Amino acid sequence: MANSTALAKAGEIAIVRANQAKITKEYEYKMKATEKFHADEAARQKLQIESARAELENITTENKFLKQDLNEEGEQTRILRRNLKNAGAGVGGNTIPSKEAANAGPQTTPKKHKALPFRDGFDDDEIMVISPSKVAPKAKRGTPKVGDKRKRKVNDDSPGQPLQLSQSRGENIVEDVEQPRVQEENAVLEKISRQDDRFPFVQSVLNHRISQGQDRTFESFTTLAFPSAPERHFSSILLDGLAVLSVKHEIKNFAATLTQMILSIWSQCVEEIYYAPLELVLDLVKFILIQDISKAAPLIADKLVPLAQITADINAIPRFQRFKREATTELQPGVDVEECLNILYLVACACTPRDDDIKHFWRLMRWDFVLIMLKASQPLEQIQIMLDILSTSILTDTFGPIILGDADQRTNEKHIIERLTALLLEEPILSDGEEPYDAAEVAELRLDVLAVLDAMCETQHGAEALAKHDMAIGRLVRVMNDQLNHLYDYRFEHPLRAQIINQTTNLLHHLLTTFPAPLINMHAKLAVIPGGTHKHLVALTRLAFSEGVFLERGIDDETVDRAHRLLENAITPEEGEELVAAFS
Repeated sequence: MANSTALAKAGEIAIVRANQAKITKEYEYKMKATEKFHADEAARQKLQIESARAELENITTENKFLKQDLNEEGEQTRILRRNLKNAGAGVGGNTIPSKEAANAGPQTTPKKHKALPFRDGFDDDEIMVISPSKVAPKAKRGTPKVGDKRKRKVNDDSPGQPLQLSQSRGENIVEDVEQPRVQEENAVLEKISRQDDRFPFVQSVLNHRISQGQDRTFESFTTLAFPSAPERHFSSILLDGLAVLSVKHEIKNFAATLTQMILSIWSQCVEEIYYAPLELVLDLVKFILIQDISKAAPLIADKLVPLAQITADINAIPRFQRFKREATTELQPGVDVEECLNILYLVACACTPRDDDIKHFWRLMRWDFVLIMLKASQPLEQIQIMLDILSTSILTDTFGPIILGDADQRTNEKHIIERLTALLLEEPILSDGEEPYDAAEVAELRLDVLAVLDAMCETQHGAEALAKHDMAIGRLVRVMNDQLNHLYDYRFEHPLRAQIINQTTNLLHHLLTTFPAPLINMHAKLAVIPGGTHKHLVALTRLAFSEGVFLERGIDDETVDRAHRLLENAITPEEGEELVAAFS
């Protein structure tokens, strides 16, 4: 027994030691790999630094040579100007002519003879020839010592006017030629020191993969080709496009240019009904947009927005036909409508900061596509994304897709309001085999719809369109009444239903107080739903006298106050006293 125990312990120790040795080896291997990576990275950076330094030294040396040449040329120019000036002065007779002028020949400009008061009998020419003062060399004055230098006082008055000195033309030439050279040097230095994001961006795109453990997208592209051209793979198309890109392309346009090439592949896949690669293509496009969304998205919206809608139509239209109880075609598993909507939402968010960009985006959106995606036959997740996209369209004077003509625009907005308010009442329509949604998921969808309606009411145009709509207010009253009925059943979605009641009551209060009669005729608005007037009074009475305990927990005090004010406007004083007596 002791022997077996000892052997077992020895085996366990051996296993632990083996595992320890294995862990140690793996750690050493990882450390060596890390050190090698860092060493290679340091060597690469050192090589780049040395190359940049060598280029900078070459530029500096060349600049010095150019400066020296320009200085020499400037000096020669100054000497030439001085000689020309001296020559001109000699001709004028104000100074002694130079040796070159004296040896030029007998033809010289005659000097003007001055009339002297005393004559001595000699001719002036003879005096100039034989005068010893002109022949005898002048004695040079010795260089004065430092102590003997006579400095002129500052306050000494000059005997003449100060000369107006002008800069030498040679110096101007040097500066004019030197300035572009300095600018060129600064541009080169800036280019060397600038961090170019294009290469890390391309590396990240080349390393992209849908999920960890799968092949890179570009590796998968090496096996994919269009049925019309099976000899040319997707990877060749993209690499050929990258090869022709010039280095001079602006960085801000590089991501957009690369995305345009990928969109061409996407478009051809849809045209050739080749849906298998769309999962990879859509995920890669979304990845690029996330990397550089603010710059790339507005530049590619013209091509991307219509293409995403056409692709989503492949499965969205059959689901819409299910809503109409028509025969539906088979859904395509390779087309991910939700991914198309996510890409549209990314582009819409990128265009939101600028009014021109977001208006252009909504001119590209089709009004029928928005209405199709707001049908109850679409998956709830896709409807919620469409609601997020629609929230970016709320502007001061429009919401939804922008189309030509004010009348058509207002009609389109009425259709959108009709679809939004209908979603507050409709139940999801499921296909065979689909699991039903629980009440909490449906309640979250209705909260998202109310959030869009609240955002519309932040603008005068949106609130007025909602108030004028024939069905909107009646449906809001019905939602408030129905949710109160479900609230007293107390199920797990109870908090969500309380939020729906709060938001619906606040929305009704805003519309009825902002746009009173005759713009809103409550009798006509309530007549569009069965028992509208009765539901309106019952719901407001329940809320106005709510104490917020247990079954009514979650209803805000503000909701109670607003319901009380709406109730006062809806009934006569006598009816109000009867209600108070009934609930007191």
